[in-house]
Amino acid sequence: MQLIEKFVDLIVFHRHMDEIKREELEKACKKERDQKVRTRMVAVRMVRVLGMSVEETADIQVHCPTWVRDWLRRYDEGGLEGLRGLPRYGRPRKIPRSVMDGIIANVAGCCITPIGLQQHIRAQTGTSFHITYIRKIMHWYDLSPKVAQNIHINRAGRKAVWNWRYYLKRRISCLEKEGFVVIMQDEAFFIHDTVSGRKYWSPKGKRISVPYTGSHRKVTVYGSLALDGRQFFRTYDGFNAVTFVAYLKGLQRHFGKVVMICDRAPQHRSKMVKKFLRTNKNIKIMYLPKGSPYLNAVEECWRQGKRRLLVSEYYRTFSDMCKAISTYYRTARFKLELIKYVNKKTELIHVNL
Repeated sequence: MQLIEKFVDLIVFHRHMDEIKREELEKACKKERDQKVRTRMVAVRMVRVLGMSVEETADIQVHCPTWVRDWLRRYDEGGLEGLRGLPRYGRPRKIPRSVMDGIIANVAGCCITPIGLQQHIRAQTGTSFHITYIRKIMHWYDLSPKVAQNIHINRAGRKAVWNWRYYLKRRISCLEKEGFVVIMQDEAFFIHDTVSGRKYWSPKGKRISVPYTGSHRKVTVYGSLALDGRQFFRTYDGFNAVTFVAYLKGLQRHFGKVVMICDRAPQHRSKMVKKFLRTNKNIKIMYLPKGSPYLNAVEECWRQGKRRLLVSEYYRTFSDMCKAISTYYRTARFKLELIKYVNKKTELIHVNL
């Protein structure tokens, strides 16, 4: 009697373990992302859970019965982990790891291309690798392609920028007490042509075609942003001292007493402009440090506007483009904080050439 009870308990225990394995197998099969491993799990489930024969399972899975028996054996021996592939070892490295570390250390500090690294490895070791494998090596050593940042060669140094900021804060605080409005000013050129770029989306395999004129006619846009959020944009036929003085007169009518921060373009420092400033004390100009356009917030207005107006856009006539530019800068509102641009960290901009 005791032997019968022990035998029944053993049967119940094995049934309980089979139910646990079945639930574990079904959950793992639903969560598995590797298609090959999932196919093996489905084959094991068809035999162990659904009770199908090995031949039927092989026909459904489009495999031979030997393939099904092998994975059943792997499952019985190692469980779910046994259904995963064993680590495979490829060909040994032709170049020792220590040698490759030294090669990468020599070229990592400078700009290097995959072809350049390929030639360097061939010159140092005499081993030729395919360019695809060279790119894998570069990724293994945390190298990635970069877009170069343009740095003005005649840019101002850190000390010059800091001195300019200190002088600007003192001067502006005094002029604001006198009723002057602080603005930033810049100008940009819009050429009557189509600029290529990724702007519109289309179905895969369908190309977007945009005609272009090939024209070189251009319009000059003067723009200003004030600390209080007001803005003033005007279009002119050219960029010279005459149009700049005309723009200054428009600024005075719009803002009243103005302190303008602009770059050191020759048109901003011409004799005609200096004569106008001597006769008109309600307009004062403070110049940015040389080669520092990143301190001017109006540059962001040009970036947004050119992407909106020129990228993949076609204008039938030059007047149509000028009308679109005038409408855009008359209605658009740029919520930019000028102080953030003035206080932009020079450590992020300056590099040692």
